[in-house]
Amino acid sequence: MPLWAYQSQDSPYYSWYRFKDFPETYDCWWGIETLPNVNELEPSYQDFIIFQENSVLKYWQRSGVRGWRLDVADELPPAFIKNFRKTMKEIDHESILIGEVWEDASNKISYGERREYLLGEELDAATNYPFRNILLDFILSKKDGQSIHAEMMRLFENYPLYHFYSAMNITGSHDVPRLLTVLSDVLPEEISSEEKTRLQNARIKLASLWQLTFPGIPSIYYGDEAGLEGGQDPQNRGTFPWGRENLDILNWYKEVISLRNHYDVLQTGHWIPLYAQGDIYCYLRRIENNLDVFREIKKNNTAVVLLNRNASKEINLSLDLSRWCQGRLVDPLQNYEEVILDEGMLNITLQPLEGRLLIQDRWGDSLEKKRESGVLLHITSPPSEHGIGGLGKEAYEFADFLERSGQKLWQILPLNPPALGDSPYQCFSAFAGNPLLIDPDGLRDEFVLTGEALEAFSNVRWVDGPGEKFFTSIKKDLGDIPLIAENLGHLTPAVEDLRMTFSFPGMKVMQFIMDGRQCESFKIPLYEKDTVVYTGTHDNDTILGWYNQKNNCECLETDKHAKEICWHFIELAFKSNAQRVIIPLQDILCLGSKARMNIPGTIENNWIWRFQKEDLTNEVEAVLKNLTKKTNR
Repeated sequence: MPLWAYQSQDSPYYSWYRFKDFPETYDCWWGIETLPNVNELEPSYQDFIIFQENSVLKYWQRSGVRGWRLDVADELPPAFIKNFRKTMKEIDHESILIGEVWEDASNKISYGERREYLLGEELDAATNYPFRNILLDFILSKKDGQSIHAEMMRLFENYPLYHFYSAMNITGSHDVPRLLTVLSDVLPEEISSEEKTRLQNARIKLASLWQLTFPGIPSIYYGDEAGLEGGQDPQNRGTFPWGRENLDILNWYKEVISLRNHYDVLQTGHWIPLYAQGDIYCYLRRIENNLDVFREIKKNNTAVVLLNRNASKEINLSLDLSRWCQGRLVDPLQNYEEVILDEGMLNITLQPLEGRLLIQDRWGDSLEKKRESGVLLHITSPPSEHGIGGLGKEAYEFADFLERSGQKLWQILPLNPPALGDSPYQCFSAFAGNPLLIDPDGLRDEFVLTGEALEAFSNVRWVDGPGEKFFTSIKKDLGDIPLIAENLGHLTPAVEDLRMTFSFPGMKVMQFIMDGRQCESFKIPLYEKDTVVYTGTHDNDTILGWYNQKNNCECLETDKHAKEICWHFIELAFKSNAQRVIIPLQDILCLGSKARMNIPGTIENNWIWRFQKEDLTNEVEAVLKNLTKKTNR
């Protein structure tokens, strides 16, 4: 058994502590006996934590840890922090060191010594409690816009640019009362509980919009996003309110977080103050010439943030944005509603406790993920001299059409030999290909066939798949490959958990979501953008047939009204936040129910629809290409 410092002065750990009267009296953190202070500059202690081969630092970094947070960093000697950071970076130069600092980290004096937190040898980032104080002083009307802007500019001028943009912008932590509780302190006592909730929610939305659109790293204290309340420690450490979340606040956080993650401009765009007077605070974020504040290549865009803290008064505001914006802005928090600029002037009315986020370019999001669109068409559906489409020239011609119309995806459906009902999903073999898809002309020109392939498949039964093990093996051997999960119909929680574990995009079919009215809007939340939207699938009616049935009307397949209906729903899908959109060719051609591919549960007259070469007109190609370009797909 090891000999501990409290047991003997011969302990190898004795020099780690500062005994005043061994063994009962020793130096403690803030006099708390259960928290003895350590002499961090003791060489053997630094060996144990930092330097030796199996030190605490090296052990955990070899185990995958890529970042460290130093609680109350000013209690640690600068030399210890510098040694820790230097060794950490030698192991992994991209690992980060965050320190808890309550004041302006550029002007921190601790134990009579000015700290060098932001000079490149100590911290990569510091907790930004000054940001929290500024934000709360404004929203709670303790200081006006001009005063809090002066304080924010002081931080901006004091912090090196990298540190201003890496500061951990907190609005709550385990050391302070919860955000919602603080924002409730100044509410009138005589108001109803409903009015109190409304004001609380409005204020926390205002605070979080500011936090999530400002330079720096938003650091959300667990539970704040679900409306958890709590006073001073330990009341602020309550468990997460599972099943009791404030959904109004939670959905708001989801939406604003997704906007920050979606737009480069909200992460590393330049910060430009616009207006700070009385109850109003406004600023602008901007990327131009495809270079962000760090001269990294990012998407051009401009974002305008407008905050009105007044709880009872709407405020009319006019801002000259002509240096940065022209034309119109869109509001992603209000379903991308357009706000028209008058020769660069923004004239807007902010409602009480309202925050607005306006974006110049809805599609100027990020360089990381591309929006895509494509067409659903079974390989048997193109025209052919042999009566059925296949893998010959007709497939290449359709691929050429897709390329000319700007499409990136072709969902061809299974290629297996069909059984009863001609369905490739009900096939004789899960491993064989459909011989009817073979191109005889191509084989004649390029191949010599010998022998005959025979496949037999019997005693078929459903069994549980390998699940997580299977997909883990795929990722290990093949890396991240693009997989889409058909998560339609009844799914067990285990299946959905499996999809979420591997972040497989799911499917959303408009016919299952909408009630069929042409004026109805269609919205995919931005935090669900990694999904695939369909107007319908091979198992559904065409969009025109579905619309006719829902509205109890008949629209001729060739008339103008039919085209308006089909392209209305296609455009809704293309405009949505979904990363991928796939449209059946029947919908692009504005065809009715006669062109339906399959009726599940039936075995006749399915999988027989074919289009004709003359159906793919220049007009169809142009309309599809223009919509694809318009919606940045």
